[in-house]
Amino acid sequence: MSHTLDAIAWTLIHFCWQAAAIAGIYRLSTVLLARSTSQTRYLIAVAAMLMMVGAAVGTFAWQMRWATSSPAPHNAASTIEDASLALPRTMAPGFISQHQGVAGSTQANLLRWIDGFWVLGVVVLSVRSLGGWWMIQRLRATAIADAPEQVRESFRRIFAAMGLRRPVLLRVSSAVAGPITVGALRAMVLLPLSAITLLGPDELEMVLAHELAHVRRADFFCNLAQTLVETLFFFHPAVWWIGNRIRHERELCCDDLALKVCPNPVTYATALFRLEEQRARHWRLAMALDGHQTSQTLRLRIARILGEPVARSGGRPVQPFSLVVACVALAVSLTAARPVVASLNPAHLSASTHIASIQVSAAPQVKVIKPALAAATHLVSPGALLEAAASEPQEKQLDAAQPLGSVTSTA
Repeated sequence: MSHTLDAIAWTLIHFCWQAAAIAGIYRLSTVLLARSTSQTRYLIAVAAMLMMVGAAVGTFAWQMRWATSSPAPHNAASTIEDASLALPRTMAPGFISQHQGVAGSTQANLLRWIDGFWVLGVVVLSVRSLGGWWMIQRLRATAIADAPEQVRESFRRIFAAMGLRRPVLLRVSSAVAGPITVGALRAMVLLPLSAITLLGPDELEMVLAHELAHVRRADFFCNLAQTLVETLFFFHPAVWWIGNRIRHERELCCDDLALKVCPNPVTYATALFRLEEQRARHWRLAMALDGHQTSQTLRLRIARILGEPVARSGGRPVQPFSLVVACVALAVSLTAARPVVASLNPAHLSASTHIASIQVSAAPQVKVIKPALAAATHLVSPGALLEAAASEPQEKQLDAAQPLGSVTSTA
């Protein structure tokens, strides 16, 4: 169990720089492919998020491989022997360094804190997502009002023009402010009651075309997978940034499909503006395809639909607080770079994983060995060494004189 927890903690640590590197590559690709289609940009954003997931899975598999390949010690004697191999040669065999033990224990505690923080964040965001799912189920159950016949006729015509095969339900609900699409297998388009009264027939057709475009692209299933990734890697800003880009490009893709079916940009832009006025007064559902757009993204969408050039700002001026945060993050990264790089070494991983268990299991043997070491130290004390050195020449002289005497007496 400890191997798995350590592997999870090191995976989260390595994910910090891996996700930042992938986000940098994605940013460079968006600059190079700024004039490409919305579908291409959407696929690039999805690929960037999948690369993050792949990097995390690969790192976890790497950590688990070395954790499971290094055999755990079976007894205290073998534990001390295995631990002594990782110690410097200047230390006596079987001696466990106190400083190394403290460092290993501190590192193990830090990894456990990282695991605890990650589990807490995942639980909180999971509760949020489950709450959104529960609200969607309530909307499905309460939205039983049928749309007017004219709206249903437009819905059937656009449904056939989109080339959809599976059935899609159309319902009217007074609990939503804007049209949303819910359901992965049994899709349902929910129209707000205000949309039927505020929008004209042409504007309503554009809205229906946009929602059916979500169904054709299976965006609800993709949104579920994206929500799962954002829940698991909630701590990294790059994940949320790329997630927002995916949602924005997804809306642009649906805009393009809607304009192919109902080519009326002015009517479409008017419908979006009126719906956003109503949507801004209500909460947003985490699991629903309701746009998740801000006023800035709405302006970009309307300008793009009308064919106007989109003025992209050169970026906000750098704030002093941002510079301080960047310097602190750089300092922390440089300080943690050495242990993070060392965690890729299987020997380091084995030593850091078992150092606490080594001390616990070796404690009884160390208590037995200490008196023997003390006695051995007393026998080889400096005074004893000097006496032995002083008596050694005399013994050699006696040994040398004894053969000489024996030869003389024999002669």
